[in-house]
Amino acid sequence: MTRCPALVLFAATLFAQNGADPFNKPPADVDKALRERITEFFQDHVTGQFRKAAELVAEDTQDLFYNGNKPRYMSFEISRIDYSDNFTRARASVLCEQTVLMPGFGGAFKVPTPSTWKLENGKWYWYVD
Repeated sequence: MTRCPALVLFAATLFAQNGADPFNKPPADVDKALRERITEFFQDHVTGQFRKAAELVAEDTQDLFYNGNKPRYMSFEISRIDYSDNFTRARASVLCEQTVLMPGFGGAFKVPTPSTWKLENGKWYWYVD
């Protein structure tokens, strides 16, 4: 009789696992290179060095980056990276701490910020599709 609850508990934990495909992990050097570029890009937003951040923007997105809003972040942390196209494209979710102003309410909040990246000539670049 004790086997049935144990089996149900085992099955429940099996289905509660993370949705990431364990057989589709990126090569360590690819993941490391992307994490370094994401860190550099968002750190430039923390320090307000947007010209430096522009060096990490894909050529086809340069105009959008120059003309767009460039928020200052207080801090950031990479929360998730999903790879596609044989590890040459990625969608990163970054938690960016920033000041949010609303009437009667405001302060510093960690806001989920999506970003897309593509591998070109051996380097990762931020881009907008």
